[in-house]
Amino acid sequence: MKRRIVMLGTSISTRGGISSVINIYRDCGLFERWGIAYLTTHVEGRASQKTYLVIKAVLQFAYLLLTRQVSLVHLHASSNASFWRKSIFILMARAARVPILFHLHGGGFIDFYRASSDTAKRLIRIMLRKTSHIVVLSDYWKREIEAIVPSVQISPINNPIVVDEKISPIESRPAGQILFLGKVCVEKGVFELVSAFTQVVKRYPHIVLHVAGEGELESLRGCIQRNNINRSVKIHGWVKGELKKRLLAQSTILVLPSYAEGMPMAMLEAMGHGLTVIATRVGAIPELLENNIDGILIEPRRVDQLCGALETLLRDPLMSQQMGVRAAQKIRDRFLPSKILPLIETVYRGLLSVSDAQPAAVDRIGGSLGQ
Repeated sequence: MKRRIVMLGTSISTRGGISSVINIYRDCGLFERWGIAYLTTHVEGRASQKTYLVIKAVLQFAYLLLTRQVSLVHLHASSNASFWRKSIFILMARAARVPILFHLHGGGFIDFYRASSDTAKRLIRIMLRKTSHIVVLSDYWKREIEAIVPSVQISPINNPIVVDEKISPIESRPAGQILFLGKVCVEKGVFELVSAFTQVVKRYPHIVLHVAGEGELESLRGCIQRNNINRSVKIHGWVKGELKKRLLAQSTILVLPSYAEGMPMAMLEAMGHGLTVIATRVGAIPELLENNIDGILIEPRRVDQLCGALETLLRDPLMSQQMGVRAAQKIRDRFLPSKILPLIETVYRGLLSVSDAQPAAVDRIGGSLGQ
């Protein structure tokens, strides 16, 4: 049997940034070039479904290890339960002497580590040291993880994004179309956005806020009702495919006032579509946006700064358009799969032995495992 890379992560149908990245890897040929078998370790649903899926993945992974079919394991993880689930596979791979690539996503890992007990912190450090290589999403995250485990090799590799060859000209879009794209929750700053929008819409009554995402929708509707802005806010729920593209193509400003972030895919998508982004100085965002050049940076929880940023862009549409053009060019220069996937493949080559280092034809067991 041929040895292959085994990748582990959330279901590719899960709603979120990690599944988006994994789907780009697959659609752009990484799985095919390297004969990757994918094991699903998490799915949205009931606790019983999640438990069953983890047990199934553990058994599948154990079989592949015992039959010596694994040359490298690529783990996608974030914090909290995601990290502890992946720890099981780290221990199994380490026992089998298989190289481990630990790919850290999400913006909450440092808070997760700092809030942990001393015992849990020690276990986190032990697990990270057992990995062969850690991939993080930016230089910021490299510095943060190096402070926890300075002895592990860490590579900052951005998330890739696929964008259309042609985007609709910003000047042809309806004026004042503001988009929030992501999970609707306190941590994403969506309620500060509603507060700021309530003030700004009084001076710019033509503007519309589009909220695309799932989460605390009833709380959001209550907040919109209390502020009497129902006519100016449209809640779309979770969007994907053509509906998502249409929203991006018709909007002019994306607002992402999060308290914490890794490298938000929604922001990369919006920049690729030429939107001007207002986002907070958290995680990798300051490495993506150059303030007042291709977007505007604000501090988390600052409604006053959010109001000011919105009014700056609405007052000068031409400046906003120019920022969007520069943002779209940055994405094409730095974040396309053709730029990012070779970096992942370089890490693969470095971890694999010479005999395993070349891409192999796909040799799946009943297709891509776990799908």
